[in-house]
Amino acid sequence: MRDPAVIVYGDRVELLVAMGTAGTAALLIGLPLLVIVIVVLAVLGPQWSRAGRWRPGQPWLDEPMWFGRPGVQVPEGVVAIAAGSQVDVAGPTVGGAHGQW
Repeated sequence: MRDPAVIVYGDRVELLVAMGTAGTAALLIGLPLLVIVIVVLAVLGPQWSRAGRWRPGQPWLDEPMWFGRPGVQVPEGVVAIAAGSQVDVAGPTVGGAHGQW
């Protein structure tokens, strides 16, 4: 670090310290790189942290999920499906919004 300079403006005194080469490089190179890394992590971070996702047309390989709280009466017309049972569903088995035909 260089010696500080003192500047006097009437009754006001200011102390100025010159920045060295390393400080200048950190400010002009390191700070923009830090901003770029933060933006990249903010944009790509959620994508990297997601597990594989189910897409329409793919078979469901996970265990059945419970929706609602236990003990709720099933409305009339809703068919309960036992875990592990196979159900025929009318309609195409592929396609959907993602455009695989």
